[in-house]
Parts: sequence; structure tokens; C-alpha cells
Amino acid sequence: IASEEFFHVAFPPKDNCTNSNTTGTPLGNVDCDLGSTPLRKVVSPTLNATHDALYFVERFSLTAEDYSWLFAQRQLTDKESDPEEVVACMFIQNHADRWQPWVVYSERIEITWDDPCWPTVWWQLGMMAILSSLVGRCHCHRTNPRSILNRVQQNNDACVAGTMTMQDVNAAMKRRRRANTNQLGSCDGKDCDKEVLRSMTAEWSTKKRTSRKSRLGCSLSLLNRYFISDSTQVKAALLKGELTFMSWKRSADNFVMLNASSKVQAPPQCRTPMRGRLATHLDVLHYLLSSSIKYVFGMSSVLAMIGSMWGTIAHMIATNYKHNLEVDPMGLEQWLEFGDNLMTLSSSFSFLPVFLLGFFVNRECSRWVSLIDCAYGACGRVQDIALLLAGAIEGVNDRDTAEARRQYLFRAYRWLNAVHYLNYYGVDVRMGSSPGEVLWDLVYAGLLLEEEAEVLLGTPNKMQQVILSWLSCLWHQMQREGVVLASSTHQFTDKLSDLRGSVLHVEQAPNLIKVMLKIVMSLLTLFILIAYPWQLRVEDQCFQPWALMSTFILNFCYIGLLAMMTTLEKSPFAPSGDCINTDYILCEVELMTFRCIRACFSRDIEGHHLRPSGTLELEEAIMQEAAQVVTASEVLEEDTQEAPEIKVVGEEGSVTLVEI
Repeated sequence: IASEEFFHVAFPPKDNCTNSNTTGTPLGNVDCDLGSTPLRKVVSPTLNATHDALYFVERFSLTAEDYSWLFAQRQLTDKESDPEEVVACMFIQNHADRWQPWVVYSERIEITWDDPCWPTVWWQLGMMAILSSLVGRCHCHRTNPRSILNRVQQNNDACVAGTMTMQDVNAAMKRRRRANTNQLGSCDGKDCDKEVLRSMTAEWSTKKRTSRKSRLGCSLSLLNRYFISDSTQVKAALLKGELTFMSWKRSADNFVMLNASSKVQAPPQCRTPMRGRLATHLDVLHYLLSSSIKYVFGMSSVLAMIGSMWGTIAHMIATNYKHNLEVDPMGLEQWLEFGDNLMTLSSSFSFLPVFLLGFFVNRECSRWVSLIDCAYGACGRVQDIALLLAGAIEGVNDRDTAEARRQYLFRAYRWLNAVHYLNYYGVDVRMGSSPGEVLWDLVYAGLLLEEEAEVLLGTPNKMQQVILSWLSCLWHQMQREGVVLASSTHQFTDKLSDLRGSVLHVEQAPNLIKVMLKIVMSLLTLFILIAYPWQLRVEDQCFQPWALMSTFILNFCYIGLLAMMTTLEKSPFAPSGDCINTDYILCEVELMTFRCIRACFSRDIEGHHLRPSGTLELEEAIMQEAAQVVTASEVLEEDTQEAPEIKVVGEEGSVTLVEI
């Protein structure tokens, strides 16, 4: 029935119904015209507790046109099995603008494990695990100079307490001697002992130190074997324990050299350069692979993978907020606003770490250079005393006093180089970590006698000072015997005091400064990892390349500066730092002292015309020059026997013409 065919039934107006029983509820009567009243909706408590359903019921409203359309469609679908459901579906399909305001979805769409971005997170996590293992392995191979100093101090304290004696050192020497005897095979008598001793001296530096836990690592081993450069040679020498200074035996016979037919054997020059020089691009590549920069690169790569992984997760969260805009319309906006605030905080906070890093890097650079200056200062003090001794001692070429005076100089030569060697004990890992090791080196190198090592073993913390006291006593003994003049005593004492003051000591930076800087840098790294991937997202893409690049570049810069400060803090003598080769300094100083002290030695102590010892080329040149002087003097004597007559012929300007 069409709605137009219905007619309005008139009731008395509501204002005139004074005795009406109309209540407006289903329980009352209708005997008055009620007029237009809103539709009342009654719901159950269960429906009232359901947010989305109650929202729909409250807003559901059909107009007269809607009813007319529904009734008309109902007549057309009368033959359907469920015509009412068919009409309701048709109304939803054709009148979306009418029912969409009635519906709301309040249930959040959560991130599930079926999200397509999770595989990207997993492979980034795997890459981070691989890089972390490689970085951890490189970090474990690095030598900590602080632990070396602590171990040296513990061993020194053990000697002071009397738990280590020279008998222990001698027992170790005997075990070493037996091992070398087995290696040499058949030998008998004293010759065998000499051969064993020579083998122990030549191979001691390598065999003793390679037994320690110092390994080159894959990259340095490859470079040192196939692509040799100065930087890799220096670092490999420190890690393998190679010391040219300990590769030969000092002897009084070689130093004194009273036999004119013998040939003096000078100390060897160091096989390894003092420091790597970056002269070519290949040298730069070697340095990058053998220095701590590769650790900085690995650590920055690990943090970059973490940042990229967080960027992918941030992209998933932002996408989820977009899907839940109807439930939480402000969620995405608040998420992006929080990221902006975090970026502002990170930019403001970065000033303090950068300032501290610049200050401490400059400080550690100055400290690193000052340690090099201290090492050179010790070299200069030793050479000064050698020069003073060379000119102060008289009678080194006299028949009666030559041997005794040269023995004095050899003793001073031994002690000076022993003091110089002990200057790096506890600083350079090759010098050993206990007094027994360092004294063993000096005894077998011929720089100390066993009875002298026995005395030094009782004062492990002051071995240099004890040897300097021996030098002072030696000087005064020579002064009493008339070997040196008393006028040189004051100068010698000053030089000896300067050498004592040049004892190398590596002091670390205050712990409070290092801890505070590490905390500040950790916070800055955390801000970089969170803020930059949050902001530099690429829409509709799981992998976030800008997050990866930004975190890598920033962390490489900041961690690189921190690693630079840490590397310089380790001193120039640590293998894991920017190191120099102290073996080169030791060899050069010993060669200089050897040449200077023996400069006035003559091989012929019987005559008065003495030839100074030196290289064969120098001696031949001196002989040739002397022969030319003798020839010229003979010619001059012959010419003077016939006195020439000189006449003045005339003058031309300022020139006087003469005739002979």
C-alpha cells in the first residue's frame, strides 16, 4: 500500500484534551492528537555496554523517503526467500551516504606478525649480529696498556715481597738452555754452551714474546705478508715481540779490541722503521686496515643497522596509526610531533659532546707528542753522557792503561744502554711484564752481569736509579784513580741528574673525565639512533635507506673522534694505538754511544802515531790524505832549498808585476 493512500485520522487537539488518558507510552490510551514526537529507542544493558552498536542505534534514523523506497523495493523482491534482508542489502549498497555517519569502528588494528615489513627487520637483525661478532673479535685482540702496567706493578710487588728470586730466573734460564740444546743437536763442552747462549740471545726476543697472547689478526697478517708497508711493519713488530736490540751479544773483547788484526762488530741497525709514513695511497690503505679506524667503521655499521631496523619499525608504527585514524584521529599527528621534538632535543644536546670531544682530542694529541718528546729527551741524555765520557777519560791508548780504561768505558756503555732499555719497561709490551723477564733480556744481551741482575731484582721499581747510582760511583772511582779530571765532575753530575729526570712515565687521564665523556657520548649516540630514523622515513617502503646512511655517517664521525682520543690516550708505545717503534730508538742510541765512546780508540797502542778506529773506507781516506800531505811537505822542503829571487818588474793599476 502506498503511503499516499493513507489518511490522517483526526483526534481532538492535545490542548483541548483535559480529561485525556494519553500518557505517550504503550500502557496508555490515545484519545488526543499527540502531534510530532521523536522516535524512542529502547536498548538492553548488553547493547548499551557495546560502544560501536550503541553509537549506531543512537544515530539510526529513517525519513519518509527512505520508507517509501524500502516499501517499493519490498514489493519488487516479494518472490525472494528472505525479501527483507535483500531490501536491507540494497539500501546499504545504494545509500552509503545515509548510513556511513551512523557507523564507527572503535576497535584498534594492531601490528601482527603477518606484517610484510617483518622480514626486513629480521635480515637487518642478522646483519647486525654478524657485524657485532666481527667487531667484538677485533676488540678482544686489542692490547690494553693499562692491564700491562698493572701486571708489571704486581710482578714488581711480588719481587719486593720476596716471592720471586734470582733462583727462579736462573731456573727458567736453565730450562731455556736445555730446550735450545735439544734444538741444536749434538755439541759438547764449552762450545756447546757458547752455541746455546748465542742461540738464546739471537732467538730470545722472538720465541719468548710470541708465546704471549699477542696475535696479529687476519688483516694485519695478510698485509704484513703480502703488502708490506712501514705502518704494518711497526705494528707487527710490536705484536710479535721483535727486537733487533736484543739480537746480538755485547762483549768486552769486541768493545775493547786490543788486537789490531780483529774487526770491530758494531751494533746492528734496526730492521723495522721507527714509524709508519703515509707517502702513497697504498700506505693510507694499510693504515686504515691496521689501525683502530676499522673498529670505528665496524661499530658505526652495527649502529647503522640498528638505526635502519628502528626506521623500519617506526615506519610500521606510522602505517598502523594511519589505519587507525577513525579510532584515534590524533595518533599519527602526535607520533610525528614527538619525533620533531626528539630531533630538536638531539640537535641541542650535540653541542656539549662535540665541545668535550674537541677539547680532549686536543689534550690527548699534546700528551702523545709530549711522550715522544720524553723518549727523545732520554735519548739525548744518554748521548750527552756518552760524549762526555769519550772526552773525559785519558789513557785509553797507552800501553799500560789502555785495557783498564777501556774496560771502564765498556762498563759505562753497558749501564747506559741498560738504563735506556729499562726506560721502556712497563710501557712497551716487548720488554716483558716482570723483572725476571727484563733482567733475563739484559743479562743475555750482555748489558748486565748476573750478579748485577741479582741486585736489581731486589729493587724492581727503582732499577734505573740503581744503575745510575753505579754510574756515579764509577765516575768517582775513576776520579780517585786519576782517570778523569775533577773539573768534569760537576758537568757529569748534571748530565746524570738530567738522565734520571727523563725517566718515562705514562700517566692516564682522570677517571671522572673519561666516565663523564663516555656517558655524554652514549646519550648522543642514543639520540642519533632514535631521532634520525624517526624523521628520515621513506613512505610505502619497509627498508629505510636514509635512516641507515644518516646513523652511519653521524656515528662514524662521533665515534671516530672518541676512538681517536682513546687511541692517543694509550701512549705511542702501545700496539693497539698509534705506535712508534722503540726498538729503532734503542738501536740508534746504542750505535751512537758505541761510536762516540770508541771514537778515540786506536788499534795500535805501541806507537805515537795512532790511527783512530772506524770503517775501512774512512781509514783508507785518512791514509790517502796523510800520504798527500807527506808528499806536499817533501816537495816544499825541496823547493825551499833553492831560494828563488823575486824582482818587482812594474805596476799596472793596482796589480804589481813580479818576476821569479
